[in-house]
Amino acid sequence: MSKSLTERVVGHSLPRYAFAGVANTIVGLSAIFAIKFFTSAGNITANLVGYIIGFIFSYTVNSRWTFRYRGSTVAGVAKFAAVTVFAYLCNLATVLVAADVMQLNSFLAQVMGIPPYALVGYFGLRFFAFDEKVAISPKSQRAELLPRWRTGLRPTIKTEPPNG
Repeated sequence: MSKSLTERVVGHSLPRYAFAGVANTIVGLSAIFAIKFFTSAGNITANLVGYIIGFIFSYTVNSRWTFRYRGSTVAGVAKFAAVTVFAYLCNLATVLVAADVMQLNSFLAQVMGIPPYALVGYFGLRFFAFDEKVAISPKSQRAELLPRWRTGLRPTIKTEPPNG
């Protein structure tokens, strides 16, 4: 049976991405708001620092859990960074237009930058950074976590004659 267009586009990773996104949003916005509240940092600085803090959290959760990426770490981080930078620029453009052009409250402007970041991020990670060709299925991931005796694989013990 062939997959529907929706399954091919979003797969089963969308709910995980949404959950990871909520957690990352809490981490990132908390950092942004704290920086703005406790320092005299402007929108760009607070936004940038918030996203840097969220970067490490987001890469870890999305590569390992959301998309089950098992490819090269170097390639994964590089592609993740490229997608994140592009998504960040979309976010920043939204924040600056909302705050400076539309004259909205700067805290509200920060929140308005989330949807463009999330949409660009999901599709960029799904189809570019964490290509499913190097992802593992949930079934095989569970098998990796089981002890060897539960999977039917027996460890082999090599015995070599003593030297001399």
